[in-house]
Amino acid sequence: MNILKKNTFLVTTCSLLISSMAVAQDKGEKDIQPEWLKKYSDKEIYNMFENPPMFYAPHTFWFWDDVIRDEQTAASMAEEMAIQKLNPGYAHPRSGFDNAVTALPVEQYLAEPWFNSFSNALQNAKDNGLTLGYCDDYNWPSGQVAGKVLQKHPELEATYLAPKRYYVKGKTEVKYDSINFAVAGKMVNDQLNASSLRIIGEGSNIKWTAPSGDWMIYTYTIKKHPGIDGGKVNYLDPKLMEVFIPLVHEQYDKHFKKDMGHSIPGVFVDNEGDYGWKMAWSEHLAIQYRKKKKRDIRTWLPLLTEKDKDGLFVVARCDWFDVVSDVYNECYFEPLVK
Repeated sequence: MNILKKNTFLVTTCSLLISSMAVAQDKGEKDIQPEWLKKYSDKEIYNMFENPPMFYAPHTFWFWDDVIRDEQTAASMAEEMAIQKLNPGYAHPRSGFDNAVTALPVEQYLAEPWFNSFSNALQNAKDNGLTLGYCDDYNWPSGQVAGKVLQKHPELEATYLAPKRYYVKGKTEVKYDSINFAVAGKMVNDQLNASSLRIIGEGSNIKWTAPSGDWMIYTYTIKKHPGIDGGKVNYLDPKLMEVFIPLVHEQYDKHFKKDMGHSIPGVFVDNEGDYGWKMAWSEHLAIQYRKKKKRDIRTWLPLLTEKDKDGLFVVARCDWFDVVSDVYNECYFEPLVK
């Protein structure tokens, strides 16, 4: 479902709105367009400079971090902001910073108290010629729905590869269990020969006898761990947004369809590139890596942590970040805006 329509824009980790303007065909059309889609002549801009439209006032990053006891409280706060020439900006549900104050209960988030309060604040903003958007998750980063995503789909928990490294001499038999796969590479003058890297086994009970020479074995185990910014979901899994969008954006669309792209101008997404923890992992990442780089991602994983004699580690690391960035964008951001 296309929640973020063409008249709506996405705001990512910034608290002031940056608007883009498109050409309007006539004065009548300009009057009904959202402010950020209007185009003014130089003379109009000059005349409006002292008193510009309120859409260009500072937009607050509005923390809703207390228990909702009165569903009119947010509306009264929006009124006070209007008096002070502030745009209410984006309502962000949070647990709060003051331990002496009871935080917004997750049970109220996306429930009747939340939507009633948001509706009242939105109506006040509209009455004052202002707008009110929303931050799309409780606390941050986005994609978690205050833990509901993992409650419903534990398979979407964030994973990474935990590597280990073992030096072995030729003709030595090695055995590994409780890992996911292992890669071996030959050492030449204490440097890794990247062209010799090969997968020597996957799953439990791996056995392998090293050929002649000196070898380095790298084992990889898939483990669960939140990303560096605390994201507990796997942003490299295309199924994540299939779960997240219906739980959040479709609920706003259900309650405020006529306002989406108008009085609700956009969505604040509080993600700062948190694609995962260290050597972030998903099966989808491995599939996309093969498609984009024509190589099994596992064979070059050792080059992410070790330099080789020919300097291919530079290419391997660029390739890895290249694909991770693309997959993060394709799995997380693109479904929100396409």
